[in-house]
Amino acid sequence: MKKDGGVFDQFAGATITPRAVVKAVKGGLEFFGHEKARLLDETGGKS
Repeated sequence: MKKDGGVFDQFAGATITPRAVVKAVKGGLEFFGHEKARLLDETGGKS
């Protein structure tokens, strides 16, 4: 959000706030970064 130093304008009366969306996307990206090898393992877990 712009008031937090970002590039998004806030949406008045939004059911899901832009801040919540940014937080959710960030959490998903962090999860993927930590679990990338396991998530993209094409061996089916066989080592």
